[in-house]
Amino acid sequence: MKKHYLIVILNSLFMIAGSRTVAQEQVTQIDVARLIDSISLTLKNHYVFPEKAATIEQHLKKRFRTKAYEGIADPKMLLTALNNDIRQVHIDGHMGMDYDPHFASLKQGELKPTKDEIAQYELYEKGQNYQFKKVEILTGNIGYLLLNGFTGDVEGAKSIVLSALQFLANTRAIIIDLRWNGGGDPEMVSYLEGFFFKEKKLINTIIDQSGNDTTYYYADPAKTNGLALDMPVYILTSTLTFSGAEDFSYGMQNVNRAIVVGETTGGGAHPKKIFLIGQGVRMSIPYARSWNPHTKTNWEATGVKPDVPVTADQALPVAQKAILEGLAKETEDEGEKRHLNWALNKLIAEEKPPVPDSLDKLFPSTYTGGLSFYKEGGKLWCKNDELGGNLFQLTFIKDHLFVLDKNAQVQFDVDETGKPSRIFLLFQNGRIVEKPLID
Repeated sequence: MKKHYLIVILNSLFMIAGSRTVAQEQVTQIDVARLIDSISLTLKNHYVFPEKAATIEQHLKKRFRTKAYEGIADPKMLLTALNNDIRQVHIDGHMGMDYDPHFASLKQGELKPTKDEIAQYELYEKGQNYQFKKVEILTGNIGYLLLNGFTGDVEGAKSIVLSALQFLANTRAIIIDLRWNGGGDPEMVSYLEGFFFKEKKLINTIIDQSGNDTTYYYADPAKTNGLALDMPVYILTSTLTFSGAEDFSYGMQNVNRAIVVGETTGGGAHPKKIFLIGQGVRMSIPYARSWNPHTKTNWEATGVKPDVPVTADQALPVAQKAILEGLAKETEDEGEKRHLNWALNKLIAEEKPPVPDSLDKLFPSTYTGGLSFYKEGGKLWCKNDELGGNLFQLTFIKDHLFVLDKNAQVQFDVDETGKPSRIFLLFQNGRIVEKPLID
């Protein structure tokens, strides 16, 4: 656990450091031939794909011989060219180089974060609420969790994780939104997985490039303070979902514990380290490979394939619909079925389907209880005289069904000619109120 925690800290600190300006620091021109030799040696010694390391070396040296980098004095522009050339022969979302003259004076062994740097990282993660961005209960008693990263400070995050999941503990299903989650620490991945299993289960392993160091990651309910969640789980993904977020999605999907809805993910399965390769250049290199014990492979380059393919912007409503339809089919309680269908109708209305011209026969019409329905200014209205003449704009759902307000929907009952004879007010809690037409 400690090893990966420190790697996550280093990666995070370097990202922060990489954002600073170097305009006022001493910048010297890079010896390209020496840098390419250093890239090649570091990849040979550490990259999880040795054969790809050889391919990259051959390509960069060929490009150097053709003077592809001649005249590029700016170190950042040079590294952009080198990164692009590497991607021409091999694409790895975890691999890349950047420049900071400060690192020219450091050695690889000096990369270990100090106590102050660890404290800085933990303070930053706390300020980000450990990437837990939103927790709410959606219509139909569906839990929703927006998680934008898997923090390396698992101990610091535990109280937040527990409180978030306790808030969702009584929901009928949980949606975990990873559409903007770029990954993080595998320890956090396995810790979160533990809440969704009754028994300890091996989900993933990480094998060092040497093959002599394997770390096993279990979903372990013994670490969750007794909170066990057995409701259905849906995971939302996009092309931006990457690395640790893919680890969570892939692992949960392949033990049939979650349904993945959205887009195929980015395809980064191998954890990375930062290596100093000289002249102020640092390189991110995947040093180990993920290996799923259930699929006997991983998601590198292929991404996690969704069970329900849909564009990222439609993933949430599609998942909600699937949950509500499934629950409505399962329940034998008529009141609960009406409640679930009410929630499903609300989702349909949010898509703003067009109102058919055939429904013009419903307007105007008046019903007992002081409810009058009419069309004005191209919009449909309900006036409630019993509430002092309050106006409500109707939103079409389907057939002869409309949203009346946040708690009620109205169903028009029509004869064979399409003219209304009565209405049914359908309330969120499943209650139905009938009101006849006033001639």
